[in-house]
Amino acid sequence: MNRLIPVIAALVLLSGALLVTLKTKMETIENFQQQYDLLQCEYDSIQDELDEIEHNEFDRVYKRFKLYNKNIDTLTVNHFIKVVKLYGLDTTNTIYDACISQICLESGAKQFYANGNVVVSSGNAIGISQIIPTTAHHYLKKVISSEDSLKIMELGATDFSFVQDKKSFTSKCRKKVIKWLERPENNIILWGYIMKHTLILRRYNITKTLVEYNIGGGGLNRYIAEGNMPSGHHYVIMVRGIIKRFSNKGV
Repeated sequence: MNRLIPVIAALVLLSGALLVTLKTKMETIENFQQQYDLLQCEYDSIQDELDEIEHNEFDRVYKRFKLYNKNIDTLTVNHFIKVVKLYGLDTTNTIYDACISQICLESGAKQFYANGNVVVSSGNAIGISQIIPTTAHHYLKKVISSEDSLKIMELGATDFSFVQDKKSFTSKCRKKVIKWLERPENNIILWGYIMKHTLILRRYNITKTLVEYNIGGGGLNRYIAEGNMPSGHHYVIMVRGIIKRFSNKGV
């Protein structure tokens, strides 16, 4: 019996140590749980703020487009926002406001007329962003890189490999480009790419970018060479007029 006493004492000491260790681990787990709960609350709060921002952003675009197109649909608005974000056209309010206004100016924020026909101008500019087939063909064939093509496809664009035909811009190819532009997703995606590409070329000068979108790079250079200020171009003035209308309408 006497020989068991040291063993029992050791077991008691070991049990005590185990209890202390267990208690410490339980406290550690409890602290971790408290930290996790705190982080979860912070995450939920941030997510709520992001949801609010996203909701406000949707309302901002939707209400502005609706001023010009009473039948504007949520799909078009969401796709516009998606394209704007991917191409960084929302980096400043000035650029973002100009882009929204530009779409309203170009087509009244419409891809289709009320009768279902695609919006086409007298100069054969097509769709919601009013892109001319020759401009579309130029970008799709000569400007957009393989990497850019993948991003464009991920955004929902349909295949445009037909532009790689070694022949010139034939009537057959032109018809395919027009067909491609008639799809609203393609139209907005290419518009976003053109705007981003031009913004980079013009060092993020949105005024010059707008003028170039309207009259081309050569046209912009000639306009400036003639002593004109891009800010005085009629296209820029009209875009700013629409922005002012947004402000007056409180949207």
